[in-house]
Amino acid sequence: MHINQFQPILEKAGFIEEQAKDLQFFKDNLGDRLYLTLERAVEDLISTVDQTIIDSIKIKDEFQKVLKSIFHNKVFIDFELINKKNYND
Repeated sequence: MHINQFQPILEKAGFIEEQAKDLQFFKDNLGDRLYLTLERAVEDLISTVDQTIIDSIKIKDEFQKVLKSIFHNKVFIDFELINKKNYND
């Protein structure tokens, strides 16, 4: 959908990836139907990624519990997500 619909319309409208555009540019050039389709696709993608992160943390935590219950007094590699705010400090 992106390559066949969105990209050709935006290229024809003069969209250059490195240049910032406001949302009105996309609404004006894609039209309501395509803009809403793209908006929903992005929202779905963000939701999927967010849920994957949540599920991964739950699985990791459960896995750690199981390992600790089987292998008492052992240390296991753990991970936590980097807080983006602190990452750049």
